[in-house]
Amino acid sequence: NYKRVKVAPGQNLDVYFNIYNKILEIYNPELELGSNTFIRGKINSDDDDINLLVKSSHARVYTNEFDNVKLQINSKSPLYNAILSIDNIRTKYYEASNFNLVNVTLNDTLFMRTDFIGGKEKTEKYDLSIYHTINKSGHSVVGFKRSEIVYKDNVWFINELDDSLNKFVFDKDFKNFAIDKISFDSQDQNIGISGAMSGITQNIDLDFKNVNLNAISPPIDSLRLDGKLNGRVSLQKRNEKYIPLADLSINYFSINGDYYGDFTMVAEGNENLSNYTFDAALVNSDLIAAEIKGNVDFEQKTPTILASVQLNKFRLNAFSPLGGIVLSDLRGIASGNVNVFGNLYNPVFDGEILLHDAGLKVPYLNVEYDFADYSKILLY
Repeated sequence: NYKRVKVAPGQNLDVYFNIYNKILEIYNPELELGSNTFIRGKINSDDDDINLLVKSSHARVYTNEFDNVKLQINSKSPLYNAILSIDNIRTKYYEASNFNLVNVTLNDTLFMRTDFIGGKEKTEKYDLSIYHTINKSGHSVVGFKRSEIVYKDNVWFINELDDSLNKFVFDKDFKNFAIDKISFDSQDQNIGISGAMSGITQNIDLDFKNVNLNAISPPIDSLRLDGKLNGRVSLQKRNEKYIPLADLSINYFSINGDYYGDFTMVAEGNENLSNYTFDAALVNSDLIAAEIKGNVDFEQKTPTILASVQLNKFRLNAFSPLGGIVLSDLRGIASGNVNVFGNLYNPVFDGEILLHDAGLKVPYLNVEYDFADYSKILLY
């Protein structure tokens, strides 16, 4: 279904360029290339032959930096059309190293294979197999063959069964867009993304099944959250009105290795995505240890929150690591009511918390404190 663009005959070009950074700066000061950047090769339209080599020791495009870039293009090779390798990639969003990409066209399908190491600690590994083709309706199809990601020592597969799903389908104007069940699997864990957008209708679902919370949550200093995550986050749009909804549960929820019970949360947004209400609870057997209800408003320039927090025999021990070297051995049980309101990023806390069997240690002073039973903490 792919139709090539016809190229006029008799177009031949031998390429031998040394690219100087000072010349580039005249046209675009946000583009910078290493002093030994060059392009070598030839282009022959009669033989349908493109053979090019591009190399640069360093490249910077705006705030994105690339070390030791090498691009080879060979339209006649049966093994590849292009090979790209980059030693290091640095952006404000992500860092990667040992990046390799190879592509080849078979019939009317472009196949791409890429592998690289990512993350600040360089512990995340990616081995992705992607294809692009045109279906009978003239729509682009971009999909995954069986691919592998290693994140936080967990191996995740995309399209583990190597089936015909796990693809995006869209027209050339991006007015119609479909996500055909992108599936991430790791043993019994599954994350699925599906949906469609067409005109004024939109529906995107993100599903979690038996997902270890610690396996997907980003590293947080002195805080380790874990449990089995299940549920759905969905965003629907009907006649210019949005219907966002999240219904999630975390069974066997733990904080820094301490078991706290089952966590549930339901959140719903208004039709223009400016206000969200939420209701969350932490239940251990029949005890509701914590309950949070309220809403977050993004309609104003400064987002605000209005919520109530109820604690009932909530254990504090798991938060001891947050004290770092200043405070340790935080312990006890907290009960009470707290109102949270004002600036979302710097809210006001107003309420009263009672402590039972509570205490803490100040390592620097080698002093340990035990609080009297039902000591009261006033927040205002």
